[in-house]
Amino acid sequence: MSFKTWKRRGRRVTPRVKLPYKAKFILLEVLYGVILGFMSFLTAFLIAEFSVWVFLQWMLARERILLFYYMFFALINGLFFFIPIYNKRPIQLIAATILVVCVYLLLVKHFAFDPIVTVFGPPNY
Repeated sequence: MSFKTWKRRGRRVTPRVKLPYKAKFILLEVLYGVILGFMSFLTAFLIAEFSVWVFLQWMLARERILLFYYMFFALINGLFFFIPIYNKRPIQLIAATILVVCVYLLLVKHFAFDPIVTVFGPPNY
């Protein structure tokens, strides 16, 4: 009995699924886009909430605070979205954009998120 036959006898061969190169490429790009979207959303959300706190300290009107909140949120996300734009990765950009929009709509529509009242309570002035 040779070594080769002895080695194969007890080993089960699991069938490997071979994906085409394009499918692997698209799946990896979507995965990288989702990671970028999570990083972008979390960073933009925290910076925009910090700006709400600053504007509450400055005693600005509610409408003005909301305007600045959405402006900062969009600008920070836009800065993150320049990464796939510069590297010519449209699939990453689409995946990141879809993720950010879906998570934000989930927060606003489903959980009734308000940038001022939810985190800091109603203004004192």
